[in-house]
Amino acid sequence: MAPEQSTATIVLLGRFIPEAFLPDILSKAKIISQKEAKAAEIRALLHGLVVKFSLAWADVSIEPNRIIVASKRAPYVRICDFVTKSVYELPTRLAVTAIGVNLESHYRLTSPKARLDLGRRLAPPEQWGEWGKSISTSMDGGQKNHGGMILVQMRENFEDEEVVGWLDVSVGPSLAIEENKVAYLKSNHHHQLRVKPIDDTSPMEAEESALRGTKLIDVLAERFESSIAKSESIFQGILESK
Repeated sequence: MAPEQSTATIVLLGRFIPEAFLPDILSKAKIISQKEAKAAEIRALLHGLVVKFSLAWADVSIEPNRIIVASKRAPYVRICDFVTKSVYELPTRLAVTAIGVNLESHYRLTSPKARLDLGRRLAPPEQWGEWGKSISTSMDGGQKNHGGMILVQMRENFEDEEVVGWLDVSVGPSLAIEENKVAYLKSNHHHQLRVKPIDDTSPMEAEESALRGTKLIDVLAERFESSIAKSESIFQGILESK
């Protein structure tokens, strides 16, 4: 089943300089083209606080402690290339402490009943005591403003020699598409290094912080496409479960 619409997002946590990501600076570093820089739509620009702009294929937001790059247009690997090039090519050393690869998808099911059946499988009303009976009754009535599953979330923890993190997957009704038969699925694949955080405001530790951030960007480059593929596979498994 193909989604009605999807958004892939990369989130970096750490310490950043928003002005280092202005489109003309990115163009000079050959991270985006001059044509893309000229066409970029600046959405917010507050010195030291936030830089937000849109490209034809991505929305970019940079704050002192967070970078978010999102795209609704495949191939999503373009946002991974954008982030990795920014870290490696910009003259400003970036302190990255954690990365996230997220996917949000909206699936149009065959009917409102199919979406209710999905909710019953993932969150059976009979498991909610007497209150669950009232919920089940409202679901059986067929009315537009029925009760039922609003959000179900599961987590898988993981760790290897250098990286620890988790993969969260959430399921619920879609609020972006106004039909009772649309399901919303979201994944959050969080990665951070096993070592304890350090004080990257200290000159003695700033260089080490930058090196750690580079390691996380290596992890992003290595795992981005497999992370998206795993999320898509999980989504399909949830939708096809019986």
